[in-house]
Amino acid sequence: MTTAVENYKLDLSLTPDQKDEVERAAALTGKSINQWAVDHLLEAAHYDREHVMATRLDAVSFEMFSKALDNPLSEATCELLSKKSVWEQW
Repeated sequence: MTTAVENYKLDLSLTPDQKDEVERAAALTGKSINQWAVDHLLEAAHYDREHVMATRLDAVSFEMFSKALDNPLSEATCELLSKKSVWEQW
């Protein structure tokens, strides 16, 4: 038994030049405009998500970060963490 997949539509507003550019790119790759757009939107979404969610450090910065994680928390930090958050106080 196969499960039906629900598809959603996404409306885009393009200038005539943008539309022509997309149509040319899709034609050059042998894809429909829809498939070309979906492929590139997903690539861009993955790229943006990766770059927003990931923190990249060079070797020196990573070493400093690792050492900071190994250090005990300061007294002020421990005090702050022991307090209830604003949303827990209600």
